[in-house]
Amino acid sequence: MKKQRILFSLLCLFTCIIMLSSCGLLFAPSFPSDSSSNSGFNTNTDTSTNNFIPDTDTLEGVSLSSAYINSKGELILVYTNGKEQNLGVVVGKDGNIDVSFESTGTSVAYATSKAIKSAVSISCNYTSGSGLSASTYGSSGSGVIYKVSNGKAFIITNYHVVYDANCNTSNHISNDIKVYLYGAEYSDHAIKAQYVGGSAQYDIAVISIDASAISNGAYGPCEVADSNKVYVGDTAIAVGNPEGTGISATSGVVSVDSETITVDIKSDGVGVELRVMRIDTAVNPGNSGGGLFDNTGRLIGIVNAKTGDEEIEGIGYAIPSNIAVNVADNIIDYCYGTSKEAVYKAMLGITITINETKAVTNSEGRVEIEEEVYVTNVDSSGIAYGKIQVNDVIKSVRIGDKELKVTRQFQIIDFMLSARVGDIVYTTVERGGQEITVQIEITNNCLTKQ
Repeated sequence: MKKQRILFSLLCLFTCIIMLSSCGLLFAPSFPSDSSSNSGFNTNTDTSTNNFIPDTDTLEGVSLSSAYINSKGELILVYTNGKEQNLGVVVGKDGNIDVSFESTGTSVAYATSKAIKSAVSISCNYTSGSGLSASTYGSSGSGVIYKVSNGKAFIITNYHVVYDANCNTSNHISNDIKVYLYGAEYSDHAIKAQYVGGSAQYDIAVISIDASAISNGAYGPCEVADSNKVYVGDTAIAVGNPEGTGISATSGVVSVDSETITVDIKSDGVGVELRVMRIDTAVNPGNSGGGLFDNTGRLIGIVNAKTGDEEIEGIGYAIPSNIAVNVADNIIDYCYGTSKEAVYKAMLGITITINETKAVTNSEGRVEIEEEVYVTNVDSSGIAYGKIQVNDVIKSVRIGDKELKVTRQFQIIDFMLSARVGDIVYTTVERGGQEITVQIEITNNCLTKQ
């Protein structure tokens, strides 16, 4: 009977702890901006009990991850930064109970704090003309720290952020690009950046800075989400540099998960078709190139445009993360350390279209669009000739350990950005009522510069 009362009391205690945590009364999740307190929070010591007591003024970025009772019968709370809090004896020494739970960390405040760690402001200076007629001007934009490799931090931004048609450099890319980290957006904290490569076709560019600039632990690469699993109504948080006034955040939802818009990237009157997601999140000039994040702070897109009509509100656009990171990886792999500056996409040499499309409810109860994608033409000079046939329905594609179940036409187009020379593309198709898998090798001959 005594043991039952102890277990009941313990259950009540845990219930209170979890309720306080989930209501935000115990801890307010966010990330510390002060690099000197990377542990997540400061501590005080209660000399009467010698228990660890969190300082609630600095508990940002921390949530409960698990709890257990030690051999002394003391209740120990474990936080996501590795710190532990001893709440004292709650059962006798024979109490051997282990309780764990997960913190979802899905508040807008938490997600924004996580996203800010990878957000940067970008400024570009350009020179047009020469001699007495030369003029210098500048522009501002945003970027996202994507990955660290070879002593460099690679940053994704929009191509139009670093490009200007009137710039007198050979590629019309600014040769004076500077990056500013959140909280250090002052001229004396400017970080010189180098252009790695980019593509107007995708409105994505990659620049790099020395990795030492973000080595203090306060900043780091973003976490990337699968944009194929972003649905209408999902949270969409834009973190960028609107009007060139510094990093700020706005929040909204995804309005359309995939659509096509036409934009004039090079200001030459030639429109470029871009696949984007539509959002109602407020974005303005200067947000271009900045990250769009979900409610856990993961990157779901790169903000690149908005509708400027005075009669229209709440229509902005972002390049889905799957496109953005595949293009960025392509640029890094093919261009970094070389004289190349473009995207090199592998083309199978087939034409695909949609045979059937419908809305379905997935296993998570979310409504999504599902398409049947089939082949309408096979180029006799392409690498898929003799392997894929007209009327084949494409079911899945795999390259190495990356596998894609094809449920939308655009997925195949995006996926091929990750193919490299020498890769084998395993393509499963439905033909004559049976599924077969064919192997297609990527060669230099199938690369298209974009």
